[in-house]
Amino acid sequence: MILVANAAALAALWPRGEDQLVIYSMMGPARALTAAFTARTGIPVTYINLEGGPMQARLYAEGDHPRWTVAWFTGEAPMAALDATGLLARHAPDDPEWPDAPFTDLARSLLPADRAWLPTRIGLGAAFVAAAGSPAPGRSWQDAFLHARAPGLLSPVSSGGAYPVLATILAVATGSGRSLLLGSRSRLRIFPSSSLLFEALRSGDVSFAILPSETAFNLRRRDRRLSVTLPVPNTVLPDVIGVSPHASPTDRKLAAQFIRFVLSAPGQALLGRDTAAALGWPPVTNAVPDTTLPTLPVDLVHLPAGLWGARQDEEIGWFEREVAR
Repeated sequence: MILVANAAALAALWPRGEDQLVIYSMMGPARALTAAFTARTGIPVTYINLEGGPMQARLYAEGDHPRWTVAWFTGEAPMAALDATGLLARHAPDDPEWPDAPFTDLARSLLPADRAWLPTRIGLGAAFVAAAGSPAPGRSWQDAFLHARAPGLLSPVSSGGAYPVLATILAVATGSGRSLLLGSRSRLRIFPSSSLLFEALRSGDVSFAILPSETAFNLRRRDRRLSVTLPVPNTVLPDVIGVSPHASPTDRKLAAQFIRFVLSAPGQALLGRDTAAALGWPPVTNAVPDTTLPTLPVDLVHLPAGLWGARQDEEIGWFEREVAR
């Protein structure tokens, strides 16, 4: 059984059967991946997918009485927040039930000290996406902001998924990220929704858009007239997966099987083709990178998940007052 639920459907409760894995996801639909897992293991999957805000609200509302076993997100900040409130299982390095995959050096550097989550894909905090007919921006933050006719941004005020881009600009943009945003404020175009930003990009109303790399590469997959440039320096924005501390021993074993499958070479291949949010680089050495992606840059910064998650309201408030006004 594979179920992709929307917000309306979540009002109804479903009975928990034996040996059923319940996944709460912000990753987008993953039908082929979950179907392949069920075919291989015989374990049925209930897969609930929502955007960040509604999903986080649901997780905290369920609290210590969760209906989920696995949580799967883009970005570490939501996981760090769950972990800080005791809503993620923590694992010792030698825990035999917690998967130990052949991680790349970069992926292994992302593992939290309490091993409460694992990376399932590597993305970047920002990418420049230009439409056909628009000159592709260079890789320099300074040049992109100061010389572009009309850079486009998704508003972090209206979309939680836009915060990683803002955090990347503020943390690593050459010079001062705040100065770049303020200096380009008269030309910067800010959109309340992804659909409006994408339409402006395709029509040429913006010269380029700044998006998380996974979103950028998925856009290019659908429209080959778009070009993607990865600015440097950049931040790491991994997809991460964790398990409820309230899961039964049986459910923890089911979760471990699913995570091992996702981190396997077949799982990674399916992940790159199937899950909309996961068009990134494999975190494991036994998987083949997507040939449509460039080489993963080396000039990367790993932002402390807890720190930047805690600063989210402050930074978005500053953006709303000073840039979006």
